[in-house]
Amino acid sequence: MTTYTTKKAAALAQRLADQEAENRRLLAAIQAEQDAHDARLAKALADAGPARVALVEDLLDKLGIDSVPHEAQVHKRTGEVVTDKSGKPRMIDPDPHEEQRMQLLAEAIDRLIEGSADQVEDSGDRDLDEVIATVQLDASEQESVSVEDDAGDDSQEPVQSWSAA
Repeated sequence: MTTYTTKKAAALAQRLADQEAENRRLLAAIQAEQDAHDARLAKALADAGPARVALVEDLLDKLGIDSVPHEAQVHKRTGEVVTDKSGKPRMIDPDPHEEQRMQLLAEAIDRLIEGSADQVEDSGDRDLDEVIATVQLDASEQESVSVEDDAGDDSQEPVQSWSAA
């Protein structure tokens, strides 16, 4: 068993106190950073939230990513389907915060980015700006075709588009 002298105990206590002070300082810095991040998110949500939501919904629609279908609620112990008073199965949303849907969107965007990177690599001697212009031209041609196809139907909402250029 190690015997500590008063001098050694005082040195250990001082090192412990210094470490605790450093930990408190680091924790305060991390908390301040988190608070600043939360404030930026709240401001972005208040200022640009509707536009961002519209953009994400447009991307989900264009990429064909539907919401996760509702499922019948199952009793945890018995495994039986829970029903309401009328006898219909009680339906629940398996992805209430749309985490699975956003994961699918992220994967689709990654695939698109990889595909465009492959297109840039395949271009060989072509300049990157030329490849980007070609991709944008192709996208605008596709959009103009879809707008022309929908031009005769007045029952649909106007086509909204965005560009990342």
